Amino acid sequence: MVFYSISGYGLKSKTFARCKIKKANMTQTERFHKCLDEFQKMCEESPHIILKTIRMRLSSIKHFMSELPNLKIIHLVRDPRATLISQSKLGMCKEAKGGIYGCTDKVCSQIENDLIEEEKIREEYPDRIFTVFYNQIARHPVKMASQLMSFIGAEFTDNAQSYVFNITSAGRNDTCIICTTRSNSTEHIEHWKKTMPRSFIDIVQSRCNFLLRRYEFEIV
Repeated sequence: MVFYSISGYGLKSKTFARCKIKKANMTQTERFHKCLDEFQKMCEESPHIILKTIRMRLSSIKHFMSELPNLKIIHLVRDPRATLISQSKLGMCKEAKGGIYGCTDKVCSQIENDLIEEEKIREEYPDRIFTVFYNQIARHPVKMASQLMSFIGAEFTDNAQSYVFNITSAGRNDTCIICTTRSNSTEHIEHWKKTMPRSFIDIVQSRCNFLLRRYEFEIV
């Protein structure tokens, strides 16, 4: 189950893992439901509930803005070249899936659609969407974390600042492609330049030219 695999990463979700240990006398199913109920109660009592969604399109979120007046969106934008080299390494750009051309067209189309929806949301709800770039977070993790916390109305405590520093700049091992901990987040954002074939770069820069210029990404 997915929740089991991620429950050890979040500061609060670790309580779920500890709960399972404490209730070892129960069956696995009983333990799961009991601890999940406790975890849900803790989340509902929290002043802020943050959900990270991967590859969810802004068009799927827009209608929630009127239904949930306190909802705020942090829209993370990443250089499509970095996204595509990561997807390629994970086998998502194989010929059977459309190859590099098909992969590039899919990613750039999605980002273009998000850009359109982002502008619509910003026009209607100017104070409820914050667009942040992956390279900004990587280069200035503590500063950007402070701005994001301010945007959602949360306090950026000393503990939170220390946590952000430790997972982005403290020199920890980061051999995992999809992991969130980086020994040096600044170096990580430039890695695609060293590993992406020139032909792949040219394909992406041709198809995604509008996006690269619109978001002021460097053309190489």
